[in-house]
Amino acid sequence: MYQSKFLIPTLKEAPKDAQIFSHGHLIRAGYIKQSAAGLYTYLPLAQRSLRKIEQVVREEIDKIGGAEMSMPLMQPTELWEQSGRLENYDEGNMFMMTDRHGRKFAMSPTAEEATVDVVRSHLNSYKKYPLNVYQINTKFRDERRPRFGLLRSREFTMFDGYSFHTDEECLNNTYNDYYEAYKRILDRLEIDYRIVTADNGSMGGSMSQEFMAISEIGEDTIAYEEGTDIAYNVETAPIANVYSKQTSNSELARVETPNIKTMEELTSFLNVDLKNTVKAVCYMIDSELVIAFCNGTRTIEETKLLRAVGGAEIESASNTMLADNNIAAGFIGPVGLENIRVVFDREVSMMSNFVCGANEVDYHLTGVDFDRDINSDQVFDICEVEEGDIMRSGGNPASLAKGIEIGHIFALGDRYTSSMGMTFLDKDQKQATPVMGCYGIGISRILTAYVEQKQIDGTVRFGEAVSPFDYHLIVLDYAKNEEQANFANEVAKKLRAQGKTVLIDDRNERVGSKMIDAELIGCTNQIVIGRDFSEGIVEVKNGKEKTKVNVEELYA
Repeated sequence: MYQSKFLIPTLKEAPKDAQIFSHGHLIRAGYIKQSAAGLYTYLPLAQRSLRKIEQVVREEIDKIGGAEMSMPLMQPTELWEQSGRLENYDEGNMFMMTDRHGRKFAMSPTAEEATVDVVRSHLNSYKKYPLNVYQINTKFRDERRPRFGLLRSREFTMFDGYSFHTDEECLNNTYNDYYEAYKRILDRLEIDYRIVTADNGSMGGSMSQEFMAISEIGEDTIAYEEGTDIAYNVETAPIANVYSKQTSNSELARVETPNIKTMEELTSFLNVDLKNTVKAVCYMIDSELVIAFCNGTRTIEETKLLRAVGGAEIESASNTMLADNNIAAGFIGPVGLENIRVVFDREVSMMSNFVCGANEVDYHLTGVDFDRDINSDQVFDICEVEEGDIMRSGGNPASLAKGIEIGHIFALGDRYTSSMGMTFLDKDQKQATPVMGCYGIGISRILTAYVEQKQIDGTVRFGEAVSPFDYHLIVLDYAKNEEQANFANEVAKKLRAQGKTVLIDDRNERVGSKMIDAELIGCTNQIVIGRDFSEGIVEVKNGKEKTKVNVEELYA
């Protein structure tokens, strides 16, 4: 491939609105071009890299029995009505439209419903199970705030796989097959990743794990135990019950605390440590007011709280809602609080001699003892894990890192097959409902994660698994030096015979421009033909390594 015939619109500088390195670099290096907010054209370089990522995915999924298909981007919304997800999917991120016949469609954000619709009439007997199908296709989610380039775009390329089974044991086997396949995929792509236990969220099901690329620009936080495979998204990371029961002979006292508005002001006024306080956080969970109490140093993790109380939707309670329930905002405490649903973090249940609100404006309680003054059984692990916390009995302290979600596997059970009326005849000729697994990989997100992880001093050198070309021949005087041009073409011919892909810079450009563009493009191997060519020497670059090589060695 000749560079003069290849679309690579490099820029001198990254766009000013690029918020992360990968966003700016992929635009500057001529890999992508923005069409509108959250919409990007994959230019030829990006398309080649994405196809290589896709091929790795295909090879590994095919090994575990996956059969590739391709479904329409447009889905009839009645499928989503059947599953019950239409009204609340992803907080309104589904893009919908109506055709000329009045039929409503959605641009596919995911394809659980569509896949069930494709296979449910065929999988009518236990003899046809299990089935494992997948596609690599375009998806669309109407993000409110698309940002970070390909990391959170509206349109993106995604692998999604779906498996169908007669029982949970069979599902678990395929789930484990995908788990191992994902590890092989990310290892081949040279991604630094962690596998974390995750929340199923709106997808439903009993079990899920995320594959997270470690990166400072990641939108998720990972809690992991160094030296082990134990890792969680902070939304689900447990805090082990390692608290010691506090004992105290303190007396409960009501103390006036005028004009105190914050925890910092309270601790200063009463001369107490923040860790000896208990704070209240108020929520509306499924239209019910719920007050959660935790140590003053802690943060409530809303996903864990939802699981604890068995809720589906959560939002902060407004001051109006608190006033309607005669709650003294800023002075809320658990002692004597009646007719309100109250839950406690596990740490609070071990505390004594602590400070909390008195449920009266300008008053707090001191010397509070949980067992003596509260004695509730509504005790759960509902706080966000912090650096140094213990996540399991006997475990090492937790470490935290930022990560980019690039893969996710779900054991969905019968969440979709049941709601959509999918059944089969079992061995006893009785109607049964199949169970289902769902598996996703963000192809375009992998490209972003890769660039973020591999950047060094503002440039990226792609490994062979992702590089758009295996070799980039930078011919410094291709247009005027026939000997250089002939040599480059001969080397390219030999490399192609070995199955390698080659880009030849045949442009009539300044040497500086050629070298800058080559660094931006970042192909795995570069061969510079020109500076010492008259002496029979070329420069070979692999990563940051530069080697002067005799031309006969390249002909060999």
